[in-house]
Amino acid sequence: HVGSGSVPYRFEKRSSMWRRILHRVDLRRFSRNAQLFCAFVVLYFSGMALFSLLYNLYLLRLGYREDFIGLLAGMAPLSSGLLAIPIGMASDRWGRKPFLVVSSLLMALPQVGLCFIIDPTPLLILGLLSGFSLGMIFVNNVPFLSENTRPEERGVVISLSSSLLLLSLYTLPLP
Repeated sequence: HVGSGSVPYRFEKRSSMWRRILHRVDLRRFSRNAQLFCAFVVLYFSGMALFSLLYNLYLLRLGYREDFIGLLAGMAPLSSGLLAIPIGMASDRWGRKPFLVVSSLLMALPQVGLCFIIDPTPLLILGLLSGFSLGMIFVNNVPFLSENTRPEERGVVISLSSSLLLLSLYTLPLP
């Protein structure tokens, strides 16, 4: 009844469902590596999203047309896709963690280079290099989390990492 002061059953049911979900994704329950990886995902991908937004505006200001900006934006996914299988094979051999560390360091090089170089050909090469770095993360994130979580929490941690990645890419850089 309206005005009776009681909470409708439907609301209680939804509230209870969200409480159970949020309890399952309590980061404190997961391994230190999983916690650090989730923090890495938020910092890395929110920074990358903000950089991409500002960088595209910078390229427009330099006089580049949208077709070149689109080509440059497509270089990273192209190289990530082409190198995914060799990266996976190498990380099976040498481990996931070295690739995640190297990818962070390797991403800094093209980002800095993109800020100082204005010639189109080197820009495209730097776009390919940044895609190589992204490929190392995308190929290794699920195996790394699988190796660093207990079986009963694995699905939740991997889902959380994916959610954080997407939210960082598409919502954190918004004003």
